[in-house]
Amino acid sequence: MDHEPRATFSEILRNDVAQLHIRFRIYDQWFGVDPRRVEILNETSGSTAKVLQYALWSELILRICRLTDEQSSRKGSRRQVTIFGLEIAEDPRNKKLAEAKRAAKKAAAFAWAFRDKELAHSDEDVRFGSAKLEGGSRKQLREAIEAISDVIRVYASIEEDVHVILQPVMKGEDETHFLNILRLGLQKQREQRDESLQAMNEGRYNEARALLGRPSWLSPYDEPRS
Repeated sequence: MDHEPRATFSEILRNDVAQLHIRFRIYDQWFGVDPRRVEILNETSGSTAKVLQYALWSELILRICRLTDEQSSRKGSRRQVTIFGLEIAEDPRNKKLAEAKRAAKKAAAFAWAFRDKELAHSDEDVRFGSAKLEGGSRKQLREAIEAISDVIRVYASIEEDVHVILQPVMKGEDETHFLNILRLGLQKQREQRDESLQAMNEGRYNEARALLGRPSWLSPYDEPRS
């Protein structure tokens, strides 16, 4: 039986960074481009939009930390798949790779602070308001992701003599399509509400209720379901 060749350390790491770019693109397309996009999400469901934003943000933070986790911080002999696992033996250009790693670690400092006090642990001072936790910004996210990507590019250029493209080729079509479906749905909902109100005013009560109805499989769990 033929087996696919096992991915190399750098290939796995490259894929991890590409996935980081994809998730940042989703976050940025939804919450960073235009406030009207956020309004669509909030109008659809404010609480769900808030959870989505926090979940995406938290995943980006954790992925940045995982990729910039230094090998020396781990006990035992298992090798961690991080940018610090990329090494070039006896090459004068190693200095350039080391500089790129230091820059990435510095750019990721805000993510580590958020991870340590908010995600991996529950800092007492932060929880009780006696200390302030800086949440970071999209600019810091972008700079950290770019710094991590630069490590991958430097290594690939020196060790493999290739130029790698880590950003997704697509320009956010999936994310904007998702928002457009929500926009069209909200527009239809407004039309149905207007039609329902008119039917109610004209005494067509059953029709008015039907216009605002939804299938049983979309009923909340605490409502009776047929």
